[in-house]
Amino acid sequence: MENTDKEYLLNRRVTLFFGITFLFIFFAEITSEMLSFLLGENLLAPGQLVFHLFCFIGYILTLIYVYKKQLHIEEKNKEIIERLTKTNSG
Repeated sequence: MENTDKEYLLNRRVTLFFGITFLFIFFAEITSEMLSFLLGENLLAPGQLVFHLFCFIGYILTLIYVYKKQLHIEEKNKEIIERLTKTNSG
């Protein structure tokens, strides 16, 4: 079980690293689009900006949800693994 805990900890760290990294990339893209729109460069339609802004807000909400529920999901996975190990071993 010790090995499983280490794997889950690594998985949690990778998930957070990926999530936060993508959050900053997404934020930079939204900021660039806003500046382009505000400076009148006419590179994108207002609908695109609104759509990407809603996607960004959805991503933030999803990242928060995953962060809060990840430990609970890991505990349930451990219970399932233990149950399967007991049934397979005898």
